[in-house]
Amino acid sequence: MAEGGAAGTPAGAGGVAGAAGALGGTAGRQLGVSGGADGSAGNSGGAPGSIGGAGGASVCGGLGQACCVGDLCSIAGSVCGSSNACGCPVGTHACRGNSCISNASLCDITEYPLPTTTAKPKPTGLALGPDGNIWFTDSANLKVGRMVPAGSVVEFSVSQPPDTITVGPDGNLWFTEHGHPSGGTDQIGKMDTAGLHLDEFDVSADALSTDPGNTLGSGGMIITGPDHNLWFTESVPGKIARMTTAGVRTAYQISAFYPQGLAVGPDQNIWYAMHDGSGIGWLTTSGTDNTEVPLPNTTDDPLYLALAADNTFWIIESESNLVTHYVPGTGKITQYPIPTSGSFPGPIVLGPDGNMWSVGFISNNVIRISTAGVITEFPLPTAASQPTWIARGPEISGSGTLWISEGASGKIARVIP
Repeated sequence: MAEGGAAGTPAGAGGVAGAAGALGGTAGRQLGVSGGADGSAGNSGGAPGSIGGAGGASVCGGLGQACCVGDLCSIAGSVCGSSNACGCPVGTHACRGNSCISNASLCDITEYPLPTTTAKPKPTGLALGPDGNIWFTDSANLKVGRMVPAGSVVEFSVSQPPDTITVGPDGNLWFTEHGHPSGGTDQIGKMDTAGLHLDEFDVSADALSTDPGNTLGSGGMIITGPDHNLWFTESVPGKIARMTTAGVRTAYQISAFYPQGLAVGPDQNIWYAMHDGSGIGWLTTSGTDNTEVPLPNTTDDPLYLALAADNTFWIIESESNLVTHYVPGTGKITQYPIPTSGSFPGPIVLGPDGNMWSVGFISNNVIRISTAGVITEFPLPTAASQPTWIARGPEISGSGTLWISEGASGKIARVIP
């Protein structure tokens, strides 16, 4: 079942093929930084980093205590200005857009713009780093960036457009790089939290002969497994791949053509969503057992999944505009439509409040899903921002946070549920 990849080659170095996969060399690149997160002097080196400001734009209705009056905020219950005309009951509701919303249902949203370097920023993947900062990818500028909770940014250059990102078992940041569409190479990247050392491992060898070089599909997804290895989707050839922290890669063929979302299950297996297979599945970390479960309808299109606190799965079906609940063991499946039609929901994550959270790429909403399947939507401040990813962040003043990348606006939003 296992297939040894020829990949595992860091940028600019030859890999040495092995039976179970290819182990690339360890040579990396030293990256320069123009300044630290606190504005301190940076290191000299190759591709310089860039630093952005810490300014963020807050949404009126912060924790349900304010109402929009033009561009200002007043106490909850005030009558909003002409651009947001509404009169809300004092003390119980606040204005959000043109609506009065219960204080209990409001979440606090703050947006932070990313610095523009070569092109307008296009943030995609997000992850909470071991350093307590938010790490993100910017595919438009070939950057991996670090944002402190207050919003200041430092960015580091990579060779191919980065996409999804996670923290590895070695404390480094690991990310997919989908270079194929621009004539580059599909890779897995590794960067330390100082942003000074980068390794890139070529994974393009697993691509189909009919689509040379295209291994990661729309960018793939990467997570850390319970076996202390990295796991990622090779969506186009229909494989789930394992990579050690040294870059040894082994790929496993599954029946789905386009596996996308990944999560570690309560059984310590690697679970995945079969976007073109109308189902979900799991693979043991040894790669010796692969089981798949169909969803109720042939039109089901699972794209992402996440494990809830009660060890059940919540699954996003983007084109069907559904959130699906799956109970391992019993196999019970319940599907919930998202109220806003055509939302095209994206990644899903367990929030600090115990609810599941997602984003509507088209609807421009933050989506909360209770354990009972009650769905509430909150608009992002910037219109048509195209929220792309959502991740859990650090606590701020005792409150848990969620962070959202906005691909069209070039911003990263912080949400306090």
